[in-house]
Amino acid sequence: MSLEKWNELVPQLIELGVMTNVDVETIARYCTMHEQFLRTLAEVRAGRDIFIIKDANGKVKYIQATPWATMLTKVSGMMLRVEQEFGLTSSSRSGIIGKATTPEKSKLQEFLARRTKA
Repeated sequence: MSLEKWNELVPQLIELGVMTNVDVETIARYCTMHEQFLRTLAEVRAGRDIFIIKDANGKVKYIQATPWATMLTKVSGMMLRVEQEFGLTSSSRSGIIGKATTPEKSKLQEFLARRTKA
């Protein structure tokens, strides 16, 4: 899965002009975090996100997040910091000046242009 994310992300970052050889380790860590994110997300989606603690009568005393839910929150935060550094969020792109290799339309721009013509 890490390699798939790498192959998806690296060409985009190079095209934006925000990735160089010195960023390889950072992006490799990001791809590993993405793998962890997917694993923890699957556990949370499977209902392993909370513990329900009940008293002897079966009445709910409290609800607690599981380690899966805690890990998902932590990994998401770490990923967001990397995404912001490389302009992978809409708000962070406004502050990044890269050396775009081609002035071609983005896939989103092309999609939107096709939708308005239809």
